[in-house]
Amino acid sequence: MRARLLMIVAVLVVAGMFSSSGVGVPPEVGASSEAGPWYYRQQLAWGSCAGDVFFVRSAECARLAVPLDYAKPDGARVSLGVLRHRVERADRRIGALVVSPDGPGDSGMSLAAGVAYQLAAEPLRDRFDLVGFDARGVGASRPLVACLPDQALDALRALPAEPTAEPTVDSSAEVVAVGELLADGCAKDTELLSHVGTRETVRDLDVLRAALGEEKLSYFGRSYGTRVGAAYASAFPGRVRAMVLDGSVHPTAPPVEQLRAQLTALTAAFTAYATSCARRPDCPVGTDPAVAARELDDLLARAPYPVGDRELSTRDIAYLVTSQLYNSSSWPVLSQLLADLEHGDAGKLLELADRILDRQADGSYAAGGLDVRLAVDCVDGEFPADPVATLTDLRTSAGPGGTWRLPAVDVEALVCPHWLVPPVAEPITGAPDPPPVLVMATTGDAATPYANGVAMAERLGADLVTYEGYRHTVYLASDDCVNRTGHDYLVSLRTPPEHTRCPGL
Repeated sequence: MRARLLMIVAVLVVAGMFSSSGVGVPPEVGASSEAGPWYYRQQLAWGSCAGDVFFVRSAECARLAVPLDYAKPDGARVSLGVLRHRVERADRRIGALVVSPDGPGDSGMSLAAGVAYQLAAEPLRDRFDLVGFDARGVGASRPLVACLPDQALDALRALPAEPTAEPTVDSSAEVVAVGELLADGCAKDTELLSHVGTRETVRDLDVLRAALGEEKLSYFGRSYGTRVGAAYASAFPGRVRAMVLDGSVHPTAPPVEQLRAQLTALTAAFTAYATSCARRPDCPVGTDPAVAARELDDLLARAPYPVGDRELSTRDIAYLVTSQLYNSSSWPVLSQLLADLEHGDAGKLLELADRILDRQADGSYAAGGLDVRLAVDCVDGEFPADPVATLTDLRTSAGPGGTWRLPAVDVEALVCPHWLVPPVAEPITGAPDPPPVLVMATTGDAATPYANGVAMAERLGADLVTYEGYRHTVYLASDDCVNRTGHDYLVSLRTPPEHTRCPGL
């Protein structure tokens, strides 16, 4: 879920991306393809995607109409953007494979376009239409979730990386004030925000399955997409053909316990990075891994770093450190960023922090990133009412050192206690006769810890594939063992041997 910090989005979904239909205009209801309410009887009107918005020019786009509130099917509607890359040879086509991204808040359309572009996905392109959709509030879907005030996001970035390190009346008040400022910006959108959680996304996914003409769903979800997939498999077990879940959220743990587990995983990833970095005499956190966290804390202690008329904050640095720990291939980038910081050159770091947080050149923030993440996470799980106590507890349980860790996990704990929409979780229960699911988990995953994958496989009665390495999500990356296992399963429904392990690069 927090892998959004890793994603510096290279593909922008613009408002006028469809040349075949206007933004916000749902498709007409076509001939019945499945019995039931109107939303199960619609046909997708595919057309070209405007401009070079996506990697693959051959992609087709459409809109899917769904009720804002499934309890009021004749009321307001939501329009979801859908992208498809069709298989070239119809005689080899198995069906549609729906891909679901990290997030919440990331674009499924962009993920589908990216998967179609990847060399590693060639066996899938050859057998499946690759399909992605922008969930409620995201990207090309309408209405957008766009409610966080720019000044509130600036205040969040200025908040100390460890605001509860030494709790005082003033520091505690600042924590509460920033959380309230972020939540208050979304107070006017409660009708929409009441219907953007995983509960609705699961229903939307089944409507998409029907609109694609698929009797059963083939699905690949990563990170937050595993929450959607697992909840779908629990709600509609008889409608799953095949499902790969990569980088799982924990299926049952309360939100704060998931944050606590991620702090531990981040610490382990930083230790591995420091050990690797220490082999170089110019390592910016020193040649002794035992004191590397202290060296990094010293760099953060010098913040804010001036950059023109702006400043690079401790929280900005923390976001950058976290984003580069999610994949061991990014560790050299982290070393370079920290070396720049050590020499007082903070300009590049501020630019990257702005990109991660979707800050525009005019000082505004793009909609649909953190807005959607909070809108979904705050209704998907219940957070304790006292954010100061929660942050203090998380900091204490994380142990000494590592000032950079808390900002990776604390935003929901700051904001969700003030959210005006009550939580309504979509349970991941498994099924008495579980559908075929393949879970992939990475031993050094700093975003969704390995234990999450073990728990998810157990909960769903799924097969588990273990990747040994440090990265967040691995399927369709560069590992032949993982890719071969996933391809064989999705194409031929062949499950791997029990306890399959793939050694990292």
